[in-house]
Parts: sequence; structure tokens; C-alpha cells
Amino acid sequence: MSAGNPSSDDYYQVLGVGRSASDSELKKAYRKLAVKWHPDKNPDNQEEASKKFKAISEAYEVLSDSQKRAAYDRYGKAGLGMGGGDTGGTGGGGMPGGMPGGVHFSDPSELFAQFFGGEDPFAAMFGGGGMGGGMGGGGMPGGVRFSSMSGGMGGAGGMPQGFSFVSGGGGMPGGFGGMGGMGGMPGGFGGMAGRRASAPAPTRSRPDVIPPRTRVVVQGLKSNTTHNNDSGTVTSFDTGRGRYVVQLDDGETLALKPDNILQLVRGVRVTGLDKAPELNGKSGTIFQRNEAKERYYVRCGGRNIALKSDNIILPRGTRVCMTGLVKAAHLNGRWGEVLGHDEASGRYDVAIAQGEQLRVKRANAKL
Repeated sequence: MSAGNPSSDDYYQVLGVGRSASDSELKKAYRKLAVKWHPDKNPDNQEEASKKFKAISEAYEVLSDSQKRAAYDRYGKAGLGMGGGDTGGTGGGGMPGGMPGGVHFSDPSELFAQFFGGEDPFAAMFGGGGMGGGMGGGGMPGGVRFSSMSGGMGGAGGMPQGFSFVSGGGGMPGGFGGMGGMGGMPGGFGGMAGRRASAPAPTRSRPDVIPPRTRVVVQGLKSNTTHNNDSGTVTSFDTGRGRYVVQLDDGETLALKPDNILQLVRGVRVTGLDKAPELNGKSGTIFQRNEAKERYYVRCGGRNIALKSDNIILPRGTRVCMTGLVKAAHLNGRWGEVLGHDEASGRYDVAIAQGEQLRVKRANAKL
């Protein structure tokens, strides 16, 4: 299975599957691409994402239906009553032996909701949703709205089990060649093999390395751009190359620089908002960043909010990179582990090596 090309006019190429693809292969391809290109998950690229999301939904709706697929395989889109290359979806007539009356496509959001049993794209990205949910369920729960203000609301609550997150308290089980996680957060690679991985005895991990089983999003790739916005799980760290080994949700493995992954951090708290003080203290999950605007997108209570790092308090255990330090400029670029946050000073206590700590402003700690 290839990465898929939602811009293609061929349904098989849209989903990145062969013409003999099984139902399970179609479901796997749709699941990955629909989550990746859901408009709500692409706040900086909604117009393009909407077009690709529609194309992905259309391709899956045809290929997952045996009658529609047979007509498409024999006559192409003309066999669906769509005319030559029109992806609008209704049409009339059709080829002899094709679909009488043309195909009427479902709303992409409704198809998504049915496939994932009513979950939103973020729950699916975080490991929920299984492989199709039996095509039942109702409509997409409440529309997601975006805001450019620095604020957030609601709690991240209700995240499905099966994947580990960067979160407060405890750490991640597992290890980089004998260096385990920081505590007993259970959970395995749910959604990949359907089984929980057994964890070794917990030991202290390096404070400057993102622990295994941390959920991440791929961002900022310049060459292999098809993987940008793919989600996956850290499996190990190659010290010699300075790269993380990340297993994507489709099973492919990539070796990525720290700058090309973003930790999905659950349990961040909103703080310091003057225009919307009622949002201070609310919690959510970081799912994306905008480097140019120096903002993180936080998913809270069904909303996506763009926040400065100074308006976010990261939980204990988060790995951060030092940036913008003046008095300790030699530490810029070093990674460390958030040990806690001092409310009075608004600074993190960060361990950058065993026995070596410093206190930095929130703005100086970058994911």
C-alpha cells in the first residue's frame, strides 16, 4: 500500500491501494488518510484538506461497495453515472451495466462519523476508532470551530486507551536499549496489532530523549513530504544519528530528526489570558504547531485553539528543547524533561541530564 494520492482522478491511487485490494486494506487506507486530511485536523490548510478529504471519502465509498466497485472497474467513473472525470457525485444515466441513475455520495463528515462510530478525527489520531466500527453510529458530534485568540476551553477527557501520551505524573514504559520509561503508564500500540505490548521493569530514562510509546505527529519534512501530518509512535532513539525511530500508524518506520516530530501532549493547562480569563486553568491536548506564527494548536472540549507557548503549562514528563536563552545561551538546543512548574515565577524546572537542572521561562521551552 502506497501513501495515497488524494489529488488523483483514480480511486485506487487516491487511497494508495492496488486494484485487488481487500476490504481490510481499503479500511486501513481510508482510516489513515481520512484522519490525516480531516479539515478539523488541518487548521492552517483547511481548503486543500477539505478537497482531499472529500476525494478520500468518495473513493472509499465506491471501492467499499461491491456493486459500485464492479461498475467502476469496468467503465470508470462513467460507469457510476458521473461523466468524464466529474467528481461531483450525482450524474445520470451511466454506461450499460453501470449504476442506473448515477451515484449519490454521502456527506464526507457523515461517512467519517459512521466509520469511526461517532468519534472526531482527534480521537482517531490518538488511537481510537478501530478499523471501521461497522458503519453504524450517528452524525459528527458538534462542529469544530477555530479561533486565532490565545485561549482554550474544556478538558481533553475521554481519550481512548491503547496509546501512551506525554502526560503529567509517571512516565512511559519501555526503553531505548535498556533505558526504560519513567513509571507505570500502561498501554500498548492499540490500533496496530490489537494487543498490548508487555513493558519491561520501569527504569529511569534519559531526560533529554522522548520516551518510547510517545504519540507524535510528523511535521516539516522537506523531501518526503507525503508523510507530513502522519501520526505514529516513537519506538527508539538512534543516539549516533540523533534521530527518532517512529512507527507510523500504517506500519511504516521512519528515522526522523527531533525537529520533524511533535509530541501529542495531553493535560496541558491554559494560563495568562487577559481577554478570555474564563479559559485559564482549562486543559487540553497539543496536536499541531505553526512554526511561522509560533503557536501550538490545542484541542480542548471539541475546539481547536491557537496558543503561544507562554499561555500553555506543560505537564511533568514532557520533553522540551531550550530556545532563546540569553544568560545560558550555550544551553540553547539542548533537550530536557519538565520536572514541574513553579506557579509563582511562571517557570519550568527542567532536567537536561542526570543531576543537571535549570529553571526556564515557559517561552524558552519548545516542543
